[in-house]
Amino acid sequence: MFPEPNITRPYELLTYVNNDLTGGMFGTIILAGIFIVSLLSMLSKQGDLPKAFAASSFLTLMLCILLLILDVIPITTFYVFLSVAIGGMVVVWIKD
Repeated sequence: MFPEPNITRPYELLTYVNNDLTGGMFGTIILAGIFIVSLLSMLSKQGDLPKAFAASSFLTLMLCILLLILDVIPITTFYVFLSVAIGGMVVVWIKD
């Protein structure tokens, strides 16, 4: 079904899962999951949606930069999360 990989390092496992098993969507799915979990966690702690949204989008953007450097996500995913982070910062700025 899938080709038998020769994986000896964690980076090779990451690229195998990203490219061969999920068709390049592994990093995007991981980032979306981290965004949702951190948003709900911060929302339950703070109770303020704009601040929780801005904080979780910033955290996701930092992880997005790391995955972009590792070439796990495409540049369009980076631009999407960058615009979400900027939008979150703008919402907090407008609210205050």
